[in-house]
Amino acid sequence: LAASSMLAYLCYNRTKVWHSTKTLWEDVIAKFPYRVQTSYKNLGNYYADLGPTNPVYYDSAFTNYEILVKIHMADAGTYSNIANIYGIRKEYDKSLDAYNQALKMDSNNFDAHLDRAITLSVMKQYDSALKDYDFAYRLQPNSEKLLENRASTYIYIKQYANAVADYNKLITINPDRPDYYLSRGAAEYDKG
Repeated sequence: LAASSMLAYLCYNRTKVWHSTKTLWEDVIAKFPYRVQTSYKNLGNYYADLGPTNPVYYDSAFTNYEILVKIHMADAGTYSNIANIYGIRKEYDKSLDAYNQALKMDSNNFDAHLDRAITLSVMKQYDSALKDYDFAYRLQPNSEKLLENRASTYIYIKQYANAVADYNKLITINPDRPDYYLSRGAAEYDKG
């Protein structure tokens, strides 16, 4: 009976650690510092997901991702996440460097190509952006995020026919989005 009570007590205390993503991965880091790559990546992702509610969380996410880089355990996804945070901070050159690092590790990384294209568009480097959009399109031709952003880039550079083609595809993929019809109409209007 005493052994069962002790095990029940230990199990109950352990559930406090497993209560949330944050407490779980902080516990792993405390017990195995710099040894379990997943703990830093998942804790970074946890904070990054909270970033839209409070930008301070991006700093915590960045710190965890940066540890992976320092201990040479970063993967393409880690570099993409770092690049995204640089982009949020409007440090676009650093963002591009991190995306480039991600693509060196995985040249077919859809998210890295797409997010680098978005960053290049923000920097008004439209030709380079379109190359990344087109590469990402070959990987995932039905990505709404890709098609929306590429269509916007086409509009900025006054390639309205290409924008209309992307909106046509978006409407085929998701006909219940009224903003696709509105944007297509605006592109048609601008086209003449």
